[in-house]
Amino acid sequence: MRGGRGGNDAVYNKTLTPNTQTIILEIKVLNPNHTYQYTKDQALIQTAEYAKLCGEKEAQLLMFDKEKHQKWSADEPNEIEEYDGVKIEIWKFR
Repeated sequence: MRGGRGGNDAVYNKTLTPNTQTIILEIKVLNPNHTYQYTKDQALIQTAEYAKLCGEKEAQLLMFDKEKHQKWSADEPNEIEEYDGVKIEIWKFR
């Protein structure tokens, strides 16, 4: 697990006989100086790069709004985006 620029936030490997499951997690905390769309766009690029480096076609992006500026609801479904051939599920938290 690495933090900061240049490293993904978490790569989780779980051995399931006879296969290993790899889960790519990128974690972003929204910066009040940037829009949600800007942060999401940058995170999609970064998350897809990590997934491809690990040979994965799917990844998870966790977006946190600690300032509670977004009008997210626990009832709304996760977003699914595809970037550069990688399917990325976006989870939003307040």
